[in-house]
Amino acid sequence: MFQKAASAAFTYLAANPNNEMMMENLKYYSNIPEVDINEVINFEAKRYVSLYIHGSEAYNQQDYRAVISYFEESLEDYFREEDKCRAYCEGPFDHGWFPDFVSSIA
Repeated sequence: MFQKAASAAFTYLAANPNNEMMMENLKYYSNIPEVDINEVINFEAKRYVSLYIHGSEAYNQQDYRAVISYFEESLEDYFREEDKCRAYCEGPFDHGWFPDFVSSIA
């Protein structure tokens, strides 16, 4: 129960980093023995964020096969989420003559 409360406070702080009351709440929960601060998660973070973080950790450990796997999966998931978002808001994005991501946003 306290673990979920700590994660809820963390999730709120991700969107509102200057909220002092929530910072105090997170500090309070992190001092409770049942709360593992390493297991506190952002409930609203997309899957591609977690994959990117794992890829960054693998990079720091020089596990380059895992880096490739995590980053590729993260990018695929990101583009799926972007397509869904665009479809909900404005319709699909036409890359036109520039199918490369960098060229499309430059």
